[in-house]
Amino acid sequence: MILVDLNYWEANRGRLYTDVLQDPLGTRARLPRLDQPENRKLQEGIERAQQQLREAVAGSKRLQDEAARRGQGWLRSTYRSTST
Repeated sequence: MILVDLNYWEANRGRLYTDVLQDPLGTRARLPRLDQPENRKLQEGIERAQQQLREAVAGSKRLQDEAARRGQGWLRSTYRSTST
């Protein structure tokens, strides 16, 4: 469980990060101020990690077999934060 102060969370754009943590297969992070090198590097790192996760899930025969049996909704909910 993660507890944060709402004022701090909103002021620091916490939703950008929690959305990705809650739905890493589906959410696409869009960081502000991509003209700044550190933000661009962070954005690229998040995108790279998400792509690697998507490829690993797509390449897993066991996960794909289970998704075929239970439905794609199962697969997405399996790789979703349990706090939602």
